[in-house]
Amino acid sequence: MILSATAKGTPPALRPFLPKDTQILLRIARASIEQLAQDEYSSGQIEAWVASFDDEAAFAARLAAGLTLVATLE
Repeated sequence: MILSATAKGTPPALRPFLPKDTQILLRIARASIEQLAQDEYSSGQIEAWVASFDDEAAFAARLAAGLTLVATLE
């Protein structure tokens, strides 16, 4: 994935995942599945896939178990 610079010309900063990122990353993951998969998967498949992200603690543990970087614009 190519990261482009912001309007100010400053590239996004990368930092390690923090527990406080869990909620927004869950929203991004769910929205990505719902929006990007709709042409390739049935609504039932998409619902099941999104539902697999219902366990917030498991999602956070999965992200914390490896190197997860978060891009920030601030």
